[in-house]
Amino acid sequence: MSQITRNLTDDLVFMVYADKYPVKAGPGLRQTGWRGGLFVMYVPPTDPVDEYVVEVSDGTMCCGFLSFPSEAYDPGEEWGAVNNYTGVQLRDDQGSVSGASTVTVNSSGGRYLWKMYETVAIGPGGLRDGSGGNLAYTLNEDLKVSENGFLCNDPDARLALVGIATPVVVGICSAVPTAWNAWYLGADIKR
Repeated sequence: MSQITRNLTDDLVFMVYADKYPVKAGPGLRQTGWRGGLFVMYVPPTDPVDEYVVEVSDGTMCCGFLSFPSEAYDPGEEWGAVNNYTGVQLRDDQGSVSGASTVTVNSSGGRYLWKMYETVAIGPGGLRDGSGGNLAYTLNEDLKVSENGFLCNDPDARLALVGIATPVVVGICSAVPTAWNAWYLGADIKR
């Protein structure tokens, strides 16, 4: 585990790799960009050339998570990776011709450390506005996909408030965020 401190700016640290597949980033993802580790779901293709198109997971279903971020958005913000998406291809429609919007989705297995995950719980009014308090993670607990496509551990009743009647459990917590691990959340992915 001490090896995780060698690069504290990556959105996602791969501890044990699992299945990886090429997919196409859908128009919504290309328009807004994304962070590494974002959970996604399949959507209908936008043209006959694209068979496997993904957008941000809504928490009710997912096919996996994206390996790398699209780009760094704010100068000075510590996140990203050398292998980011826009480092080698355009995010706009011009760059999506002939499958150029191919990204890697990870699914079914592996151990990873996430920099981006939900830290604020869903409040009684169904918003992540601080009224629900902060999320605290515990080893071995189930991890789900939030309405924003990030890992979370909100109770099912609170997830139902944001339209997730049947939450997708994607794995278990294998490392709690602490100062010594640079506040990464560890997850063993089971789905």
